[in-house]
Amino acid sequence: TIELPASILGLGMPKLAPLKLGGKVAIDIERLSMNRTSLQGEVTIRWLAASSALLPDFPFGDYELSFRGEDLVSSGVLRTLKGPLLLSGETSRADDGSPVMPVLVRVPAQYQSQLAPLLRMVSVEQGEGLFALQLKN
Repeated sequence: TIELPASILGLGMPKLAPLKLGGKVAIDIERLSMNRTSLQGEVTIRWLAASSALLPDFPFGDYELSFRGEDLVSSGVLRTLKGPLLLSGETSRADDGSPVMPVLVRVPAQYQSQLAPLLRMVSVEQGEGLFALQLKN
């Protein structure tokens, strides 16, 4: 397991940088190989004790992005392990071949007043407690 500060997420996904993310990122690589056109293997990335410096007293929980298969770029699945934000998303390839991941964020009613202003900074509000975020490199 490789562990890094969660601030690294803002470097890899600049859209998230304004959130000043905290916690730690744990990367587990079960197997990994590559050829000229793709990466294959099993990789799991967990964001643990997730937080934001903008809401220092609010624990966000734990989240997981797992990649399995012959084309890791287009096999990622995002899910909530525990916490108030219900995240879901799957990676795919854009027309130019670059990785993209549309993410849906559901916020339960009791957390909307705290979390909605933060989520509006990086996503589009789709309805009451529902936000859409497009992550890409």
